[in-house]
Amino acid sequence: MRARAYIGGRFALLNDKLLGRLGIVIIDAGEGLWCFRDELGLRTRRGMSYPPPSEYSARYLSLLSSHW
Repeated sequence: MRARAYIGGRFALLNDKLLGRLGIVIIDAGEGLWCFRDELGLRTRRGMSYPPPSEYSARYLSLLSSHW
């Protein structure tokens, strides 16, 4: 799967297909709450500001590279 991310200001836009391939579940879009599929019910994450913390960046990049 090829993808392009739009990052502008404080926002990054990702479409539903990419979120699904990355295993991201949106819990509450208005509050910015989400988790990875394997964390559902175990951990809730809060949306982040740009630039992302290295913990999220490493996981995100490893997930992207595993799907290409």
